[in-house]
Amino acid sequence: MDKALINPKKDNRFSYKSAVLSAFSVAWLNPQALLDGTMLLGAFRISLATNVQNYFILGVAVASFIWFISLTTIVSVLKDRFQPRFLVLLNRICGVIIIIYGIKLLITFIQKV
Repeated sequence: MDKALINPKKDNRFSYKSAVLSAFSVAWLNPQALLDGTMLLGAFRISLATNVQNYFILGVAVASFIWFISLTTIVSVLKDRFQPRFLVLLNRICGVIIIIYGIKLLITFIQKV
């Protein structure tokens, strides 16, 4: 059965404005991402020569913009093709990776203390 017939009020058309706003929200309105980015970029920036630090930050900003716009656009265009089972599996895999990374950070912290 056609999805438009099931939910006629839902607009399934792709919108670049919506994609850009979604990417902006995920990248810049996420407090944890801001803290992580600030700490990691600040720490890495210190290791660079003074004359290239601004180019590094500019490169990171441009790469982030391209990454999040591309990711949001791809997901927005293909969202109807994703099966719920696949999304659950993807979320579980991401969760396991984050837990493993957190355990690694905890072990490193304990070793350094």
